[in-house]
Amino acid sequence: MQAQMDFENQDLPLFSGTPQIIRQGDATPIRSPSQKSLFNCRFCCDTGRVSSGKRRLYCTCTAGQRLAQEAHDVSRS
Repeated sequence: MQAQMDFENQDLPLFSGTPQIIRQGDATPIRSPSQKSLFNCRFCCDTGRVSSGKRRLYCTCTAGQRLAQEAHDVSRS
C-alpha cells in the first residue's frame, strides 16, 4: 500500500525530492493600510501625558503640547 502511494505522488513537487523553482519577482509583498486606532496618538492615547517611572511628562503630540502650554500659562499667572 505504501509503495503504491509513493508511485502515485511522484509527480507532486512535495514528494518528488526536487526543490521548488522560485522565480524572482513572484513573492511581492502586498501593502495594506496600517491598523486603525481609536486614538490619534498611540503613545499617550490622546491624554497628553506619559509616565517615565515616577515622573509624569507631556507627550509630543498635539494633546501633550496643549497641556504643556496650559500648564505654562497657569504657572505664569
